[in-house]
Amino acid sequence: MRQFGAADYHAKGVLYLPEEARFGHLLQLPEGGNIGQAVTDAMRAVEKENPDLADVLPKTYQILEPDRGRQYPCSARIVGRREFGYGQMNIKA
Repeated sequence: MRQFGAADYHAKGVLYLPEEARFGHLLQLPEGGNIGQAVTDAMRAVEKENPDLADVLPKTYQILEPDRGRQYPCSARIVGRREFGYGQMNIKA
């Protein structure tokens, strides 16, 4: 079966998100890891695959305060489960 890539999405006028920038991937990152840096890296990956977005997306998520950074993964998992149907996720407060 043929794999679809950035060119296929762009041909339809659709933004392409590489795997490392997809919500499902970000939700699977380990708690306690550098989530802010992972989101910043995701923004860079989106810009790389979508040249029209070069130097447009924010890339300062790595500077999240430590206490706040721990809240975001939990919040993202709750939203992911509730709004996007990502199944049962292990949520730790």
